[in-house]
Amino acid sequence: MRRILYLAFILLLLLPWAQKSMKLFKLKPLDGYVAESEVKQPTLNWENWQSSSFQQYISNRTREKIGLKQVLIRIINQFRYSLFNTANTNGVLVLEDNFIMPLDYVNSLMGEDYIGQDSLVKFATKTKFIQDELKAQNKEFFILIAPGKPSLYPEIIPKFYHPKLDSAVTNYDTFTDMLDQMNVEYLDLKQAIINHKTEFKFPIFPKQGVHWSGNTVAYATDTLLDYIKHRGTVATGNIKLGSGEKTVNNYRFTDYDIGESMNLLWSIADDTLHYPTMEIVQNNKPKPTLLGVGDSFFQSFVYFYPTFDSLFSADSKFWFYNKKIEWPSEYRDAYFEVKYLSLKKEIDKSDIIIIQMTEQNIAQTGYLFVDNLYAILKSKSLTDLDFSAKKLSDEEIEKAQQLAEKVGISAVELENNLKENKLIAELQGGEKAQIDAILQTMLKNEQWMKNLTRQAKEKNISLEENMLINAKWVLENE
Repeated sequence: MRRILYLAFILLLLLPWAQKSMKLFKLKPLDGYVAESEVKQPTLNWENWQSSSFQQYISNRTREKIGLKQVLIRIINQFRYSLFNTANTNGVLVLEDNFIMPLDYVNSLMGEDYIGQDSLVKFATKTKFIQDELKAQNKEFFILIAPGKPSLYPEIIPKFYHPKLDSAVTNYDTFTDMLDQMNVEYLDLKQAIINHKTEFKFPIFPKQGVHWSGNTVAYATDTLLDYIKHRGTVATGNIKLGSGEKTVNNYRFTDYDIGESMNLLWSIADDTLHYPTMEIVQNNKPKPTLLGVGDSFFQSFVYFYPTFDSLFSADSKFWFYNKKIEWPSEYRDAYFEVKYLSLKKEIDKSDIIIIQMTEQNIAQTGYLFVDNLYAILKSKSLTDLDFSAKKLSDEEIEKAQQLAEKVGISAVELENNLKENKLIAELQGGEKAQIDAILQTMLKNEQWMKNLTRQAKEKNISLEENMLINAKWVLENE
């Protein structure tokens, strides 16, 4: 018996090597995992041995390349979660009954990301101006606010956070107050869902999800279409919801996104979720063109149901954080950056323009889209400026040619659009002005400054240098 156990132990130790060499098992990749870039192996000499650089390289490489790595990580994560109620995912709170809460949204409810009344007044003022200008052109422009998960379940938030929650001054409260005072039309789906919370028969947010559930998306889509219809400027089709599917294990799109990111051995989902059927009801009028700019909650309108594909024209688009085009699919697959489109031309051909934000993203004041559109509408001369003299890098020209082949727009047009956007950015102060605005936002955000201070100490650099590095990263990536 001892020999059998000893042999089994030896085979178990050899299993990672066998998996790496012979690929015995097809393993599910880790969610969100990105392998580290290759680092050149240092020469084995006395100096590298004494400095431990050679040993460190071997250790890191073994850890990165070991066979069954995915399984080993999932075992460790499952062990931590099952025994210590700890998730190996940054920025989440693991609460009772497998309920997981994103910490960033809790921080927003506590006002940790508050950017100040002046910034929010400017944002609301620009929104009002744009809405009035586009209404005169028979176009719909409005803000859509989506709820964060903690707003729907404040009773579950740990008591430790309650004192700050009770006294918080938030971006959401200040911004919506400003919109109301200025008579700006907006769709507050956060408040609408809270008002009807008791009427939802299924979870508004899944326990292991960051985003609203597929059932809630169906409700939000119906509400959004009714809102557009009752504003009366643009006619759209509508939807009819049916009984659909109830399921505990056949979740769709983002309904288990935190759970996936935890990389456990088995699913911990136990919600019964509902996906109603959705019948598209067309009208006899041309389909309107939609331009949506927003975060991952807007993605839900596109990917849970084919509503937008059916109700809006082929020229419609969704600009993800005003950085890249997420919908239609040919633009998403091409990784098409927004800067290769002319904002003015896109507005001219759009009937409905929606800026969608969750509470947490109100701090981004419209993802620079509002600033750029305000500049174009406010200063008519901007649209007549000669941008032909602007220079593009070889990389930008090559990218324009690649995009042109993928989406069927001429490379010359894409290059001109990029030049136009560069000029508009410069007229607003260019990259420096945008970075300065981000730095000001950092200074007003207590939690962000704490994280930046800690990060600066870890990097052994000054706080100012670290703030500048992070501001440049935000400008490029968010």
